[in-house]
Amino acid sequence: GPFPFPDGPREKGKGKGKGRQQDRQMNYTTGRRPEIKAKIEKLMTEDDLPIQLEDFDAHAFRLLSKLLQRDEETGSDKYEQAFQLIADTTHAKGRADVENWRAFVFKLITKVDPEFAAQLKDKDMARKEHKRAAHKEKKEGEDHGGDDD
Repeated sequence: GPFPFPDGPREKGKGKGKGRQQDRQMNYTTGRRPEIKAKIEKLMTEDDLPIQLEDFDAHAFRLLSKLLQRDEETGSDKYEQAFQLIADTTHAKGRADVENWRAFVFKLITKVDPEFAAQLKDKDMARKEHKRAAHKEKKEGEDHGGDDD
C-alpha cells in the first residue's frame, strides 16, 4: 500500500513521542487553516477591507482555530465575532493608519475573549517553560560522567 508501515517496523524508541507531538502542534494551526484563510479572503474581497492575509500570523491563526473549535463544542460564536470586530474596526482604515497590522489584528481577535486568549497564552508559556526545564536537566545529566576515578 501507499503507507510505509501498516504494522511493520515501528518501534524506534526516539521517533514515537516526538513525531506525535509535532503532529499535534501542526494540527493546532493547520487543521482549520484553509477554512480560516478562506474567511479572511472573503472579508478582503467582499468587504473591501484593508487587511491582508499576511496580517494573520501563526498566533492569530491558532487563536482563531481554537475559538472556532470551542464555538463548535459550546455553541458560542466568538469566531464570527472576531471577524466582525476586525471588519468593523478596519473598514475605515488605510494601510498606513496602522503601524503593525499583525499585532493589531491579533489584539482584535483576543478582544472577543480575553480570558480564553490569556489561557492559551499561559498554556504556551507553561509549555515553553517545561521544554526549557527538560532541556536543562538533560544537559546537566550529560555533564557529569566519565571523568571521576
